[in-house]
Amino acid sequence: MKDAIEAQYIHGYGFEERDRLIRQAYYWKDSLILKDLALEKNKKLLEIGCGVGAVLGILGKHYPDLSLAGIDLESYQINSARDYLEELGLYKVDLRQGNINNLPWDDHQFDYVYGIWILEHINDPLPCLKEVYRVLKPGGKIILTETDLKTLLVYPDTPELNYLNQGLWDLFVKNGNPYIGRRLGQILEEVGFQNVENKGLGFNFWNQELRLFVDYLNEWLPPTIPQMVEQLGLDKNTLEAGLNYWQNVPSLPSSVASAVVYRAQGWK
Repeated sequence: MKDAIEAQYIHGYGFEERDRLIRQAYYWKDSLILKDLALEKNKKLLEIGCGVGAVLGILGKHYPDLSLAGIDLESYQINSARDYLEELGLYKVDLRQGNINNLPWDDHQFDYVYGIWILEHINDPLPCLKEVYRVLKPGGKIILTETDLKTLLVYPDTPELNYLNQGLWDLFVKNGNPYIGRRLGQILEEVGFQNVENKGLGFNFWNQELRLFVDYLNEWLPPTIPQMVEQLGLDKNTLEAGLNYWQNVPSLPSSVASAVVYRAQGWK
């Protein structure tokens, strides 16, 4: 999702990205999307940056009594979300095209606002989170899941892999905030949320789980290389050498990877 602050969604749009987002949602379904949610029946939930509806689909099937809504800046995403959710039998989702810095709902409309992998694409999260606070009912809850790319560690590594990683971090900095996860608690309190928590969820991958993790990242990592060359002036050959190494990490003896994902929540 793009944003009025002129951040660019580096993954692009289209049928391939739609399918990738759906696969991504199912990859993280149990370990992140549904983890420790315990949402109450007959409540209203808004997803900010809903994209093609991949996460809303999981939430809607797992919590059939929820009233769901979603917003995304791109009309293509909203149309894709509507088609996908109808395929799942979810016909009553309130989907709207709009800017998350100016949510098209009145005050005090939602019991929950949910966001995952959205603030990483935004330069300044405060306007969005202030809007979230506005549309939440008193006692309503925000739930955010975000990355911190610098927590991704690989063993063994190489200079080419480190070059690729640094380029990826710099590309995200140019088009958003790849380190937003570690800051979520402080930002939510600044907006006015109460009883704020921000927990780092650690993941460690080896053997088959490492292969699956590499395959997951490999779905969106290669298309970023031309962007790193064009936007950052990096060396294509070195980037491709780093990518080739990353793709073959699971076949190396004793190879492992680890990462931390942050889950934050707060109440109005």
